[in-house]
Order: sequence, then C-alpha cells, then structure tokens
Amino acid sequence: MRIRLQPGNLVTIFLGLLFIASGIYGFLEIGRFLEAARPATGVVVEIVHASTNKRGRTHPVVRFTTAEGKELIVRSEEHQNVQPGDTVELLYDARNPEQIEITTLERVRNRRLLFTGLSIALGALVCGLGFTQRWATTASGNLS
Repeated sequence: MRIRLQPGNLVTIFLGLLFIASGIYGFLEIGRFLEAARPATGVVVEIVHASTNKRGRTHPVVRFTTAEGKELIVRSEEHQNVQPGDTVELLYDARNPEQIEITTLERVRNRRLLFTGLSIALGALVCGLGFTQRWATTASGNLS
C-alpha cells in the first residue's frame, strides 16, 4: 500500500500541529509566570475608565503590599467588575511588582490546564482530520 500526501492534507496536518505547539507554548509561558507570581490581597482605590463612556471597560487601581513589605498602588491592565473599596485577590510578578493580575493561583493553574488541554485536543483532532482525508483520498482513488 502506497501513501500519497495531498497538499490539502499537509496543510490540515500543519494547522493541527500549530494548535498543539500553541498549547505547549502557552503551558510553558503560564508556567514562567507562575514561577515568579506571588499572591497578595489588595484594595481597589480607584476605577479608571478605558473610554469616555462610563459604561465601557474599567481598570481598577489596587493598593497592596508585597511579600517584602513594599506598599504599591498599581493599575490593572485587565478589565474587572469591581468597585472602590472592594478587596481583591491578586498575583504580582516578583521580578516586576508593577505587573498584576486580579486572580488566584488556583485560577491561573486551571486556566493553564484548560488552555493547554483544549489546544492539544483541537490540534490532535485537526491532525486526525488531515490523516483521515488522506486515507479517504487514497481509498477513493483506488476505487476508480
């Protein structure tokens, strides 16, 4: 039995491999963040609106204390639905405490597993379709 690779099949398989690679890359990048991430509790001191419309995206400004005892006031780059005075759990980068994410270690770990699992599963599915198409093309070619 001879295997013939069609250009369309190769593109499909390559696309699947890209999904798998993005899952692995995401797993490693989030892992690097987790290595340097430190949990803290902060208080929202202000809300900054990303647009002139008050209904638009809001970015909280949070006051928190690092593990080293340094008090910081930092604006989150992510949209959050919080109000001034709210207490929030956050992670900050120990190498650069000005970089924060309002979340918990558990949520980041779960997001890491979900993103990686979905990317790899989708990549495997797309690769499988590429191989299935190849076999179907080869099989149908033998019938005619």
